Formats: sequence, structure tokens, C-alpha cells
Amino acid sequence: MKLVRLSGRPRESLVFYLAMEEFVAENIAGDSFFIWRVPPTVIAGRNQVLHSEVDMEFCRRNGIKVFRRKSGGGCVYADNGNVMISFVTDRARADKVFGNCIGELCGFLGSLGLPAEATGRNDIFIDGKKVSGNAFQMLPDRCVVHGTLLFDSDLTMMESALTPSLSKLKCNGVASVRNRVANIRPFLEKYGGDNAAVGISLFEKSLADYFADSETVLDRRQEAEIEELEKGYLDESFISGKSLAGNILSEKRIPGVGNISVSIVVKCGKVERICFNGDYFSDACISDMLPEERFSSLLEGAEPDRKSFALRLARDDIGKYIPGLTNDMLLDMIFN
Repeated sequence: MKLVRLSGRPRESLVFYLAMEEFVAENIAGDSFFIWRVPPTVIAGRNQVLHSEVDMEFCRRNGIKVFRRKSGGGCVYADNGNVMISFVTDRARADKVFGNCIGELCGFLGSLGLPAEATGRNDIFIDGKKVSGNAFQMLPDRCVVHGTLLFDSDLTMMESALTPSLSKLKCNGVASVRNRVANIRPFLEKYGGDNAAVGISLFEKSLADYFADSETVLDRRQEAEIEELEKGYLDESFISGKSLAGNILSEKRIPGVGNISVSIVVKCGKVERICFNGDYFSDACISDMLPEERFSSLLEGAEPDRKSFALRLARDDIGKYIPGLTNDMLLDMIFN
């Protein structure tokens, strides 16, 4: 796998690296990866409602920037103690790509003596504590998996900045973000043997050495192209995302799928539109029709009852857009 590096100093803007993923996918052949860190920043998943997941006032007071990414999944708090890694590979289904990348990350942690294991859809745990979360994004011809490795992050700031739903915490049997996550550094002291005193710079070098069989360095012209792509992530309407408002509102956490909120606008006894939010992943490419666009087109004009919805939904399979979700599960969620 090819390690991609910048020619100059590291960037402090998280969304520069999201744009870099798109650039690498479009311009660098073969499997690639790069490693990065940024000052305190919160990044929301593609389908999340910001005010439901982030304490925006706390972030403003403490100078924590808030952005949105194009991949699904949940909110992430990043700081200079959180090592981020981005993989760019050939296009495949989310479960296959996740399995490969997360399995390799567990292998890397294992090489340091850590008993890491993949858990759930996209997480890595050590001793029952989450040390890594990962997300997936489908591009026209490639796909991206990007994730975190909590090495020495400020977990107090993380807990204050993120406000996940109670159902998500209950699902994991914990009362707060802080109780669920942990840094890798203390586990190195416990299990790492000769690696017990490894600092974050050496940890990053070990990570790069584990995955890289070659290297490419981007020049200033290429970095300028990434800066142009970055502008799309800075658009306020993109950062704000979709609002959750409708006559019918249903929310549920579905094992293997994630949190899903469905908002349906009904006017004059007929469905006008439907909106999906949550931390689910989508196998749809970012340039393809989104789940709500497809199902809005199917349900537009239907009467808001289970029979009418079932007849309309029978024309397609929501599992093609949101892996693990079925039409019946969606109907149960809305009408039960």
C-alpha cells in the first residue's frame, strides 16, 4: 500500500484532509493511505443532525471547529492526540472494505502487543473500551475508509463536545462517552512490553511502516488542487446539513445498522417528502441518488399508512442504499 505525504508542513484544517482523500482517489492509482492529526475539531457524519450530536455552544466557547464529512457514521472529536488514518481503495461494498481495513488496523495494534478486536460495524476495542472508530465513503470509482486511533486524546473535551443520543449509549451499556472510550497509550504501558514508552510520533511512524510498501509525495500544485476541493466542505449549508422537521417523526437504533431518524412531511393527507438522518452507512456513491431522494420519489403522494407505504416501497429495496435495513424494518419503525 502506498503512503501519501504532503511536501510541506502538515495542515491544521481537518477538511483539507477530507478533500485530500477525494484527490488521492481521483489521481493516485492503487491502494493508498495517509496519516494526519489536527487541532481540536468535531466532524459530523453525512446524515447527522448537528444540534442533536454536538454541543455547539461548548465548541464555540472553546475554539473547537465543527465540520461535516461526506461519509456516514457518527460524530468524531479529533485533536493532536488522536491519530487519523485514511485508506483509499478500489470500489467494493462497505462490509468488505471495512473488514479489510479494520482487520489490518487490529493487526497493527496487535504488533504492538495490544489485544485489539473489531467490534460491531466499525469499531476497535481493547479491554472493552473503544480506541478506534471508522467510517466509509463510496466514490464513483473508488472508496474511502477513514478512522481514528485514540492515542492520547483529551477525553474530557471529547465528552463535553459530543452529545450522542441516549439510545446509542444504552446500546453499549454505558452512561457517557467518557465511559465508553479510552486512549491507546495506557494500554501500551500495560501490554506493550518494549513498546510501553512509545510516544505519538513513533506510534505514527510504526503505523506508516506497518502499511507502506512505497511512498509518494504531493507537490505544491497538487496541494493547491486539494485546497480547491476543500472549499466545498467549508460551505455553511453543507456543514449545517438536513433539518429534522415533519408531521411524522420516528427514531430507532437498529443493531447492525445504527441510529436512524425518519421525518415525513404530510400535507392534505398525502406524503410530500421524507428525510433520513442518523449515523448509518450508505453503499450509495455520494454522486448517486441518496436514500431520502429515492424514497421520497417512491412515497410522494402516498397516504401515510402502512399499507400504502408497503405498496410503494415494494418497487425497490432500501437495503441497496442503507446496508442491513429492510423495507419491513423501516415500516415497523415508522408505524409501530
